[in-house]
Amino acid sequence: MQNNLKMLAFVLVLLGACQEDDAQLGRGDYKTANMESALAGSRSVEMFFYEVTDNYIRDIGKIKKQASRRIYRACGMNCLRTMGVLVEQVRGADRIDCTEDGFDLIVSIGDYDVAYTNSSREIFIDGKCYLSNVSAYDVIKNSKIVFPY
Repeated sequence: MQNNLKMLAFVLVLLGACQEDDAQLGRGDYKTANMESALAGSRSVEMFFYEVTDNYIRDIGKIKKQASRRIYRACGMNCLRTMGVLVEQVRGADRIDCTEDGFDLIVSIGDYDVAYTNSSREIFIDGKCYLSNVSAYDVIKNSKIVFPY
C-alpha cells in the first residue's frame, strides 16, 4: 500500500512537470507558441512584401502572388534560431482589435502564416491582432535575417 502511495505521488509530480513543459512551449507566451512550433520544425521561411498603396488587400494568397518583393530564407534545421527576433517582436506586442487595413508583409513558415499591416507594426497571428512598437521591416533590416554577415 505504501509503495502504491509513493508511486501515485511520483506520477502526480511527473504530471505537474509535463504541464510545466507544455506552458514553456511558447516560452511562457501563448501568443507565440504556434509560431515558435512552426519555426522550430521548418528549414526555410518566405517573406512577401506588398507595397501597393492604392489597392489594400487582406487576402494572404493574393498578396503572395502579387508581392512587390519576395525573400526566401533557408535557415538550416531550425528556423526558430534565425527568426527568433520576429518572435520577440510578437511577444512584446499588445493585444488590439484588428483593423481592416491591408496587409503589407506576410511571413510564411510552411503552411503557417503571420501577416502584418500598418507599416508592419500590427501583427495578425492565429486570428488575433497585436500592435508592436517596432515594425517587422525594422526588425528584418536590423537583424541578420536577410544578410547574416
